[in-house]
Amino acid sequence: MPEISNRKLFYNTIFCQTFSPNGKFLIAGSLYGDVSVFDLLKSFEPNQIDNYDYQAPIYKFTAYVNQCVQSMVTTDDFLITGTSGEITGWDWKIVKSNKASRKNISWTIQIPTDKDTSEKPDVNSMVYSKEKHLLYAGCGDNKIYDGTVKFWDLRNLEHTSTLTPSLNGQISRPKLGKWIGAVDFTEDWLLCGGGPSLSLWHLRTMETATIFDLPDEGIHVASIHDERIIAGGCMPAVYHLNYQGEVLAKVPTSSKTVYSIVHCEKPQKILSISGSSNNIDICTNFNYREFILKFA
Repeated sequence: MPEISNRKLFYNTIFCQTFSPNGKFLIAGSLYGDVSVFDLLKSFEPNQIDNYDYQAPIYKFTAYVNQCVQSMVTTDDFLITGTSGEITGWDWKIVKSNKASRKNISWTIQIPTDKDTSEKPDVNSMVYSKEKHLLYAGCGDNKIYDGTVKFWDLRNLEHTSTLTPSLNGQISRPKLGKWIGAVDFTEDWLLCGGGPSLSLWHLRTMETATIFDLPDEGIHVASIHDERIIAGGCMPAVYHLNYQGEVLAKVPTSSKTVYSIVHCEKPQKILSISGSSNNIDICTNFNYREFILKFA
C-alpha cells in the first residue's frame, strides 16, 4: 500500500491554491481530489524552516472522489472549490478546525451540461467580486481553444471586443496552438499568453507593447503585480520581468510545469508556486525560493 501511495505522490499535480481570508493558511488542491491545509505561521517559525519533515500540511481532506480539484477561490466565509460539473462551498470555520470532509459541505452548485452531450464542463477558473458578492466561473465547453481574449462589460453583461493574439506573427507559435492559458489586466495594460508567446498590450490602442522572450512551451499562469510581470507554465521556473521584458528574477521550481502562482501580503509577504509536483515552493522576497511544502 505505501508503494502505491508513493507512486501516486510522484505523479501528483497541484492545479490550484488560495489563502485563507486572514492569510494565515495556505490551501492547495490536487489531481486526486484532495485538499491540503497548511498553517503558514508554524511553517515560518525559525526552527522549522530547515525541518523538511515539518513542512507537511496540518491535515488534508478529500473534496472530490475520482475527480481533481481544478480551481479554488477565497471569500470571507467560504473556501470555494471547483471540479468537473460542480462548484463547492466549505465553511472556513470548519476548514480551519481540521474537520472538513464530504459530510459537511456548506453548499454546491451543479454546472448545467449542454443538451447535446453528457460530459460535465470543467470549472477551470473562478474569480470572486467582493464589491458585488458575485462568483464568476470559467468553464470548459470544448470551444475554449479558439485563441481569443474577450472583453465584457459587467454592468450590462455584454461582450464588447475581442483580441486574437495568435494573429500577430511575432506572437504566434503554431506548434503549440493558439489557446490562451492566462490573462491579467490593469486600467492600462492587458497581459496574456498560452500557445502564443506571453505578451503585453495597450488596452486603449489594442497594440502590442512587449513580447516576452521566455523558454516556455506554453504559459499557464501570468499576472501583473507591483509593476512587474510574474509568469509560469511549461518550464521549470517562474520568471519575474519588467514591462520592457527584462528578467528581474528567475526562480527555479519543483514543478516542470507550473499551474498556480498565488501571493499574499499580510500577515507576511508570500508567493506560493505549484504545478506538476507534490511539492509547493514558497518565496518571501519573490526573488528566490525560501523553502518547500509537501502536499502529502
